Amino acid sequence: MRDDMTHAAVPTTDDPTPLPVDRSLEFRWSALRADEAGKPRRSELVIAVNPVDADHCVFEAWLEGPCGVRTVLPRQPVACRRGCHAGLVHVDAEPDGRRLLRATFRPQTPGRPLYAQTTLLATAGLAPGAYDPPTARIIDAKRGVASA
Repeated sequence: MRDDMTHAAVPTTDDPTPLPVDRSLEFRWSALRADEAGKPRRSELVIAVNPVDADHCVFEAWLEGPCGVRTVLPRQPVACRRGCHAGLVHVDAEPDGRRLLRATFRPQTPGRPLYAQTTLLATAGLAPGAYDPPTARIIDAKRGVASA
């Protein structure tokens, strides 16, 4: 297994659940990191994907920790493919040929991605294998609330 992904083999099934293409998505990886004194502290890499149109999204990433928030990737428009196949939602964000995010989850259980991969874990300073499986949520753009 590569150091920048989390994967769980889950059989696919046909599901008529509509694709949340007009909804924002948020992915989080939690990790324990040592502070300056060597004491373990919990940090989270957060990736936000906000739709612009069928082929683009606004993408940003930050690290939340006990000392505050640090930008990992500033807010920017990127090419983003989102689709639904066999009842699963697939998200790919790849600006300039670099893959920032690839993820797959069931719309009815978005809090547990079946697969998520990002190069931003290393950019954020999280060591391979030092983080928990990711969580995800779909944010209802109409009401500004999240479902998980």
